[in-house]
Amino acid sequence: MTHVPPAPNGFEWRQFSDVFVLKPLGWNERSKVDTTKEPSVDLHATSPETFSETEFFETGFTLQIIRNAGALYSASAEAVASAHLLPFLQERAKEDILLLNEEVQGEIVRMIARYVDHSPGLRPVTVHKFLAVNNTADCVHVFTFESPVETWDENWAMYGETILGNLCMKQDTPANEPIY
Repeated sequence: MTHVPPAPNGFEWRQFSDVFVLKPLGWNERSKVDTTKEPSVDLHATSPETFSETEFFETGFTLQIIRNAGALYSASAEAVASAHLLPFLQERAKEDILLLNEEVQGEIVRMIARYVDHSPGLRPVTVHKFLAVNNTADCVHVFTFESPVETWDENWAMYGETILGNLCMKQDTPANEPIY
């Protein structure tokens, strides 16, 4: 069992599949784990707003876990992660892509992208995606934090950095440095 440190004030630890996440107190939460379809995808979300499968939130955190990713697509899990991220970046203007980074730490490939989403009819939203890819385990974890552009700095400082900076995989111990 993984041991996590005490949650900071205003947060509680929640286990979403194989990841421990700091969830802000009072935030709504939904999970959907579907192992009957291929690829098997776990979906977990939390937000201060009320949301459903058809009513999306503007501010919140989402975790998607794609298992057997490479085997299903006859490619490495890293290639599957790149294919997942690419459409989000291709439909953005160059000035709306705020951050793009990739690094390898042991057997984990970390991909980070931050961009502004100007979807028609909606307020502009800043989206921060962090993908943790394990080719050996053939698994892709997609962590997403988003908030309207006008409240991004405040929400990122209050919630996003804490949530993404303290993720803990079930088989690991918490990292001392942010992984986002």
